[in-house]
Amino acid sequence: MTTITPNPPSPYATADPNLRHTLAPPNNLLGRFRTPASTLALTDCRALAVVPNQPYNFSASPVLPDGLCTTCIATWIYDEPAPAAPLAQPCERCDALTQHGTLCAVCRIDAHDRWTADGCPSWEATYEPGNISTFHLGWHHTPHTARAAARAWFWEQHTDTHTLLWYPVEPGTDNWYEANRINHDGTESPANLIIRRLRGTQTAA
Repeated sequence: MTTITPNPPSPYATADPNLRHTLAPPNNLLGRFRTPASTLALTDCRALAVVPNQPYNFSASPVLPDGLCTTCIATWIYDEPAPAAPLAQPCERCDALTQHGTLCAVCRIDAHDRWTADGCPSWEATYEPGNISTFHLGWHHTPHTARAAARAWFWEQHTDTHTLLWYPVEPGTDNWYEANRINHDGTESPANLIIRRLRGTQTAA
């Protein structure tokens, strides 16, 4: 049995990044997409996923490939009810009620379009102190520019410039790093700075 590739990655998609999702009507029609490729669209499992370049031809084989979202298939092919939507919460950008997490579908699609126009950078820099909200420090094309952005932001927040040391969170991979700062007495303490590669573009150990 063949295995179908997942939908292309996006930091603003909410669908499972390890599966291929079918698009909710009217996007998915006879194997053709009405929404252009590389854009963010609603799926049959009530999430958001990137439209792949080529739709899968379900009529080519009576056997479905591995890697499909079973919820999407149950909704699309077997006409089962869509899953219950999660509780709505205000969008962080426009305050509209949304079932897609911190951003509504419209704001996610807008952010995805701008991210795509920037060349789909795959490295995110964040400040994650743990007790308050995460600060997003931008998407970047390389780990070097992600580190530079995190370091510049960190130095703006502190009167003293501390040296930062970056350690891999997943040894043997180039996916995720956390920073420690060197204190004046030579000891290290967490800087709560993180750079990580977008899921779907990560390397294996």
